[in-house]
Amino acid sequence: MKITTLLPLLLCSTIYAQHPRDFIADDALSVLSIKDGNAINAIIETIYEKTESTSANIKYLDIFLTQFFDDPTAIDLSSELLLVVEPTVLSEGQPPAGMFGPMPHMQIICKAKEGRTLSVSSSSWLKSSTTVDGWFIASGDQNLNVRKGAGLSGIFDTMPDTQAGWVIRFGPLWQQLGPIAQMTGGMFIGSMNKPDLSGVISKEQRNTTAAARKAFKALTAWCGTVENISFGADIEDFVLTTTVDIESKDKSSLTIDNGSMLEMATYFNDSMIQYAMSGDFIRQLLDIDEKTFDSFATYASAPPTFLISSMRLLANVAEENVVAYGLNSKNGLTLASLVNVNNQDAYLKEASTVVNSLPEQLLEEFSVKLSESKTSHTWDITMMGEDEENQKIMDAVVHPGDQLRLKKQGTERVAIVFGPQAWRAFGSPSATSLTQVIRRHSKQVEIDLALAVDFRTFSTGFTEILNEINPDEQAVLAQSPSAKCSLLYGSTTSGAFVEAQLNVMGLAILISELEELN
Repeated sequence: MKITTLLPLLLCSTIYAQHPRDFIADDALSVLSIKDGNAINAIIETIYEKTESTSANIKYLDIFLTQFFDDPTAIDLSSELLLVVEPTVLSEGQPPAGMFGPMPHMQIICKAKEGRTLSVSSSSWLKSSTTVDGWFIASGDQNLNVRKGAGLSGIFDTMPDTQAGWVIRFGPLWQQLGPIAQMTGGMFIGSMNKPDLSGVISKEQRNTTAAARKAFKALTAWCGTVENISFGADIEDFVLTTTVDIESKDKSSLTIDNGSMLEMATYFNDSMIQYAMSGDFIRQLLDIDEKTFDSFATYASAPPTFLISSMRLLANVAEENVVAYGLNSKNGLTLASLVNVNNQDAYLKEASTVVNSLPEQLLEEFSVKLSESKTSHTWDITMMGEDEENQKIMDAVVHPGDQLRLKKQGTERVAIVFGPQAWRAFGSPSATSLTQVIRRHSKQVEIDLALAVDFRTFSTGFTEILNEINPDEQAVLAQSPSAKCSLLYGSTTSGAFVEAQLNVMGLAILISELEELN
C-alpha cells in the first residue's frame, strides 16, 4: 500500500479516534452498518432452536460475508462492520473508463478476532487491503479513498441508530447510474414486444408492454426526485422492526393530522386483519388505466375490473377508510368498515346504486347471490354452490342469512358491515392492534396506509372452518403465542416513511405448528 495513502489513515485514527466510522470518505455514496452481528446470529439461532429447525446452526452473516473473505469466521462480529460504496477517482494520467465514467467501488471495514487473520477472497471485487489500529480495511480500488475533513462523513447524519443501518446517497448515485438503468430498462421493455408463432404481436402482449413502459417511466421519474434513502433494522423481544426513510430533493409543507383515522380504529371488535387508508391513497391506487390493470391481473390474483370501477365511484365521495376482517366458525367471514364522508346521504345513495348494479357480476364471478332486503341500504347474501359439498364449504365461510348493511355512524361517517345479522362489528373505544401501529408515528407521519395482521388469529379461524367442514378430521391449533405483523406508510416533511414489524418468533412457531398439522 502507498505511504501517501497510509499516512492520512494513521493521522485520522490518532486525531479523531471514532473507528471504524472515521475511515469513511466525505463523498461516500452508501454505507451499510452492522453493529453486533453476534447478537443477530444468536437471535436467529434461538428462533430455529425454539421451532426445532434443522437450520439452527446456520450463520447467515457468515454466508453473506463468504463472497468477500476466505474465512468469514475470523471476523469479530461483536464490533461494527461497515460495507461502503465510494466513487472511484482516476489517478493522474489514468485513461477514462467507459462512456459513463469510472464505476463506484466497494470498501469493507471490520475487525478480526484476536489471534485471527483476515484475507480477501480472490473471487471478490476487493483489490487492496490494509490494517489500521486493528481495523481491517479492504477496497475495490487500488487507492483507498480517505475522508479529508474533521469529524465523521456527513453520510452518518441520516444513519438510523439501529442494530443494522444503511444509508444511500441516492441523488449522486442515480446521477451516474440512472442513464445505465434507463438504457438497459428501455431495451428490455422493447424486447417484450415479441411476435408469436404466427408472426403477430398479440393485443395482450402489447398491453403488457405498454403497462411496463408506463410503470418504468414513472419509476425513473421518481428516482430523479430522491436525495437520500435510509434503512434501519432492529430486533427486540424477537420482533423485527424495519424502517425506510426517503428524503426528497424538494421539501414540501405538510399538515400532519391522523386524529380521525386513529379514533375510527378504536371501535373495531375483530382483530385478524385491520387496516386504514387515507382518501388520497385510495384514489391513487384506483387511478390506473384499464390496460395497466388488465396486465397486472394476468400475472397476479386481482379484483375484477367491474369491482375496481365501482370502488372508483365511491372513492370520489369518501376520505379515510378503516376496515377490519374476521374469520371463525361462529361468524364465518366478516368485514366491518368505517368511512369518513363529506355527505352521508350522498354516499349512501351512491353506494346503493353501485351495489344494486353488481348482482349479475357477483353471481358469475364469486357465486354470490345479492338481493335487496326490506330494510334500506341492506342486502341479503346467499352463496350458490355447484354441488352439495361445494355448498357446505361456502356456507361455512359465509353463513346463510348473512347481510351487507350500510348505515350512518355519527354525523360524518358511514358504517359498512358484512356478516351475520346478530354480529356486533363495533364496540366501545379501546386500544387495538391498528391503533398501536398508527399511534407510534401519528405526530411525525401523515399516514396513507396502516395495516395490522395477526396470522395466529387467521390460522386458528381457518382451522375452525376446516373442522366444521370435516367434523371427522378435527385439527387443534393453539391460540398463542401471537404472530402479529404490521405495516405503515406515509408522508413526512422531508419525503416518505415506511415501517414494517414482524413477530419473527411468533411466526416461526406458527409455521412449525402448521407443518405438524399437515
